[in-house]
Amino acid sequence: MKFELLKDKLGDWYDPLRLRITDEIYDKIYTAALSYQKNTCYPEPKDIFRAFKVTKFSDVKVVILGQDPYHDGNATGLAFECKNYVSPSMDSIHEAYQAYDPSHFNVNLLSGKLSPWAEQGVLLLNTALTVERGKPNSHKEYWDEFTIEVIKAINRKLDPVVFILWGKEAYSYLEYIVSPPHYALASEHPVAAKYQNRPWKHNDCFEVCNQILVEKYKTDIKW
Repeated sequence: MKFELLKDKLGDWYDPLRLRITDEIYDKIYTAALSYQKNTCYPEPKDIFRAFKVTKFSDVKVVILGQDPYHDGNATGLAFECKNYVSPSMDSIHEAYQAYDPSHFNVNLLSGKLSPWAEQGVLLLNTALTVERGKPNSHKEYWDEFTIEVIKAINRKLDPVVFILWGKEAYSYLEYIVSPPHYALASEHPVAAKYQNRPWKHNDCFEVCNQILVEKYKTDIKW
């Protein structure tokens, strides 16, 4: 199978996905990769599968699902994390975090870095892993089936996983989440609040997620 070519990029995600990613799905991913030769695309090629390298399949407790990478060069391969500057989405996330835990100053969130979340078992996944510069959602068709298979692979985990869906694009994948045993929390996209100059309607996702994790795992995420 062509999917074997991605084995080194996916770490322990390879086996759960191996029998689910057909050659047809791989060909669409390859088309996304080819677009880097003709257009400016993000993130950098080396970071396309970074989310799967930083957060192991065996460690996943939470999935934060967004739309696609920043289309201005700010993408890092982790959904919502910032490479060059703090994005409006990250501003909203930081403000929500401050409301959730006002006594704790988080320098990582303030600077737009989310790898500490990923290292705790939070898969920071976009519904599309690549995007053309200045064209949001331009690669959705290449990644849609792959993302569905990732969700289905997570569904097969015996321990419950909390899916946090931010925005309409992420919410459209709700139908693929098996609940129970897993959980789905949804809210508007963090950037929506910035467009309308108001607080982000996040539905207490950090607090509710941790309540579930404490009940099921006796631990939480240090947001």
